[in-house]
Amino acid sequence: MLKYFTKETIEFIINFTNKTVEHYVNSEKLDIKKHEKENDFPFYEFFKCDIKTMEIHLNGKTQKQYISDSLWNIYRGTGGKTTPSLLQSIHMALEKFLLELAKSKESDVENLLIYILKSSKSSSLTAIVNSVVLSNPNKYFNIAKILFKTIELFPYDAKRSHIYEKEAETLYNIASMSTNPIFIKERLDTCKDSHRKLVLGQLIIIYYFNLNNLVTEEELQERKTEIEKIIDFHYKQLEEKRFRKRRKR
Repeated sequence: MLKYFTKETIEFIINFTNKTVEHYVNSEKLDIKKHEKENDFPFYEFFKCDIKTMEIHLNGKTQKQYISDSLWNIYRGTGGKTTPSLLQSIHMALEKFLLELAKSKESDVENLLIYILKSSKSSSLTAIVNSVVLSNPNKYFNIAKILFKTIELFPYDAKRSHIYEKEAETLYNIASMSTNPIFIKERLDTCKDSHRKLVLGQLIIIYYFNLNNLVTEEELQERKTEIEKIIDFHYKQLEEKRFRKRRKR
């Protein structure tokens, strides 16, 4: 479906994921209210801290998305018991398809990535966009700039690389006892992809100092300017947040 009806299938995946995640969030809210009423504080605190909201900044507009460790790692199969296997499989298939499509010189993956970012309400799909950018940093600097503007992504992707990638390999090996070996090999091969060790925060350094030596001096200066604007954007956001806190006192 992704190969022959790419846009339609991606649109279906986005709508399906949005609906699923919204139900997931609403169910957690119900559990929070229930256990808060029953004074079950450990349970309440767990759910209270799990799901957060963030904003993707795109062409002067913002798209609100839900984010948590579970959501960010669905495409790696380490989303935890709260994420259905069907949803994990869909995300795995989409990532595999986009990574393969990104290798083609003629494909217009960038527009597909932008479409996902502006349409998704779940960071689980943004995580896939992030993976494609990490695998092809020189191709998708324009997409990376969008990701850099959402500061909440950095710690989640750092944990993905340092913790959840190891967990993914362990889970795939355990599954080998009851799953078709062909499927297991495909999943284990993904653990060997070099970009799995790379994180979004490192990508800024790679771009800023041209560590991959793939751009001209002129292009490098343009990238530095763009990155500095993004850093200024975050600094301004931080100052505004501090100002609002002081006013509340």
